[in-house]
Amino acid sequence: MTCENHSIEIKHINENTCFSRKIILIIGTIKDPCDHQVIEYSYNSSDIVKQSIFNGNFKILLRLTEDTTSTLKIKYCQSEVDVSLLHKSIDPVIYDVKPLYIVPKNHDGKFQCDDNAENYADIAAKKIDLMMELSQCVFSTKIIESEKEEWSFSLEKCEIFNSDLDVEDVRTMDQFELYDKIAAELIDKFGDEALKRRKFVGFMSCTRFLGLDPDEYYNYVNIKNKTQASPSLSTGFLALLGNGSFYALPNDLDEVIEAFQNKKIINVAKLLDDSNYRRTYGGCFATFLGSLIHEMGHIFDLGHTNSGLMGTDIDYVHRFFLCQYFTEIMPKRNISNCQQMIKDENVLSNRITKIKKNGIYMEKYHEQKNNDLTFFEPNCLITLMNHKWFSQNANEDEINFDEAERTVDSKNSLLVLVEIRESENKNSILRKFWDLRNDKINQFQLPNDTILENVTIFAMNGNGVTLRKHVNTK
Repeated sequence: MTCENHSIEIKHINENTCFSRKIILIIGTIKDPCDHQVIEYSYNSSDIVKQSIFNGNFKILLRLTEDTTSTLKIKYCQSEVDVSLLHKSIDPVIYDVKPLYIVPKNHDGKFQCDDNAENYADIAAKKIDLMMELSQCVFSTKIIESEKEEWSFSLEKCEIFNSDLDVEDVRTMDQFELYDKIAAELIDKFGDEALKRRKFVGFMSCTRFLGLDPDEYYNYVNIKNKTQASPSLSTGFLALLGNGSFYALPNDLDEVIEAFQNKKIINVAKLLDDSNYRRTYGGCFATFLGSLIHEMGHIFDLGHTNSGLMGTDIDYVHRFFLCQYFTEIMPKRNISNCQQMIKDENVLSNRITKIKKNGIYMEKYHEQKNNDLTFFEPNCLITLMNHKWFSQNANEDEINFDEAERTVDSKNSLLVLVEIRESENKNSILRKFWDLRNDKINQFQLPNDTILENVTIFAMNGNGVTLRKHVNTK
């Protein structure tokens, strides 16, 4: 193989791509690589960076300059490519997402961490901003991979929100009571009208892990029982999570890859291990980010799916960012009823998406060496692309369901999606969906063989207006 045969290919990006998000992931391939295992790149004339390739593939994580065209130069052997990266802020912003670091009364805002590590509220807010930007990168990249178009949402900076709830009261509440009380505080402060155009992602500052004793068995039942104020719930205008994993999160973009690869073992006598049995800082970071994306999916009207980020595959987000894949053995996740999780003695996690033990483990061993295992099911991508928070479409509209005729009717725009979800909970699991984007219809009649016993009908039209209708026709 001569070096003249090499070429550098960048996936999913062309000269017309315009990004409205700050963080992007460049995914590239070396065609006909030789034994040379390194690329060199420079960004906006900065110093040259050397980076390893794996099986001819590489990934570069970058922060774009706002409303500017940036230049990325990549070299492999004698092959070079220049990539122009245009950032353009969303304008006008009609709908946005606002992260909050929620600090109850009588709490100092510090999160649990290693000795001598910085854990002040401003550090937490910085971590939150980065996690939100990484989540935004995943959402948008997965859309562009599928649809060849850039779609994103407007993201505000994290704000510290002082709650009137006392920290000791918060630590005695279950996640449902805590969610309701925080939601009520946000309504009181911002008002119903403002919440029609803003979604919040809140992180409780006072999550506390009491630690496992030396004689306590390491499992998520015991870990959950020792964890306080660690919600993971979302619907409507609010996603609410805990901060028990903040010690494992990076502060800055240039720390992200190393943080995912961090094999340091978690000291479960002091720190919460929410890594799906990996017991490492990197595993904890990956599960946290996957959980955040999952919960954000719910506030974007996504329901549960059998697989993917809205299903059982929230633990593998590191594979999206890393180029070198490796297999991991972890318990299989199952989507289950939220209320049942609180009552079930076999619960291993305090999230909507739970881990369920069958015998010792239900192992999910991933042998797909060239798959990042980070994806949304097709129905989720349709919802995201047409969602008002991604399209900034302010047009009013209406969708109705006629139970007698079994028809979904959109008033002013064409239907793009109809789903049947099992009605176990507000974010119930998908049973069946119809992609109507190419049908160009305002009315859709459900097939006669569609069972409508205890289901939720979810529909969306081109204006991003949605319908959720519980039906129980026997």
